[in-house]
Amino acid sequence: MSKLDTYLNVHQTLTSEKIQVQNQVLVKATIENNAEIKRLQRQLNAANAVNKGILENQIKETKHNEEQNFYKAYAFKISEQADAILEIEDPILKYHFNKIILNGTIDEIETVIDKLDEISDKQSAKEILKKVKKISIEVSQTSDIYNSSQLPKVINLLIDYKSLEASIPTKPKFKTKGRDIKKNKIFLWIVLYSMGTIASLVLAFNDYQIIGGIMTFIFTMSVIFNLMKISLANKFKTDTNNYYNKLIPEYEMKNSEIINLLENHKIHSFIDGISKEFKDYSYYAKEFEKIETKFQNKWSN
Repeated sequence: MSKLDTYLNVHQTLTSEKIQVQNQVLVKATIENNAEIKRLQRQLNAANAVNKGILENQIKETKHNEEQNFYKAYAFKISEQADAILEIEDPILKYHFNKIILNGTIDEIETVIDKLDEISDKQSAKEILKKVKKISIEVSQTSDIYNSSQLPKVINLLIDYKSLEASIPTKPKFKTKGRDIKKNKIFLWIVLYSMGTIASLVLAFNDYQIIGGIMTFIFTMSVIFNLMKISLANKFKTDTNNYYNKLIPEYEMKNSEIINLLENHKIHSFIDGISKEFKDYSYYAKEFEKIETKFQNKWSN
C-alpha cells in the first residue's frame, strides 16, 4: 500500500454525527450478518405458536449481545488510538492526529457509556473518555502553532483528492443479450407469414371460413410480431451507435481527465515534504491505519 493510500485511510476527519451514523450502520450490518441470528430466524419462520415466543426472545437477546460486543470493541479502538497519540512527542503532530482521529469521538463515547450494560464496561469507557478529554485539553495549547504549519493543508488536499476520486465515472453498461436480432431472418418470416395470411384469406372467403379465419388471425399476428421485432432491431442499432460513438468516448475522455488530475495532484509532492519535515508522520499514520483496519475487518464484514 502506498504512502498516499495510508494517508487517505487515516484522514477521515469525521464529525460526531458521522461517527454516530457510521456506528449505527456497522451495528445493523453486524446483526444482519450474524449466523446465529439467521439460524434462529429460520427456526422462527417455521415455528409453531408455542415456540415463536421463545425464539423471538432468543433473537432479541442475541442482537443485544452483538450490539454490546460492538460498543465494547469501539471503546477499545478509541483507547488504542488515544494511547498511540499519547506516544507522539512532537506537539504539532500530536495535535494533528488528535484532530483527525479523536476529534468528534467524545459524544459517541458518551453514547457508548449509556448503551453498555455491565458496570465494569461502563467504567472502562468512562476512563477512555477521560483520556480523550485530557488529550484534547493538552493539545489545544498547540492550536496556533499547528494552524501556522503546513499540516492543516494536508487535510484540505486529501479532501480534494478524495472528491476527485469519487468523481471518476462508471463505465456505461450496454445490454446486448437477446437484443441482437438478425433482420434478414425476420424479413424472411414476414414474407412467409404474409403468404400464409393471403392463403388463409382465400380459404376464409370460400368454404373454410372458420379454419381460414383462425389461420388468418394467427398469420396476421405473426406478421405484426415480426414487424415489432424489426422495430426493436432498429432501436438496438441506434442504441449501439450511441453507446460506441457517444457514451464510451465521453466516458473515456472524462475518466482520462480525472486520472490525469489525480496523478498530477499537489498532494503527492506535499506528502513528501510533510514526511521530511515530520519524521514520525508516516510511522504513526500506519499505526492508526492498522488500528482502524483491524476494527473494520471485524465489524464491517
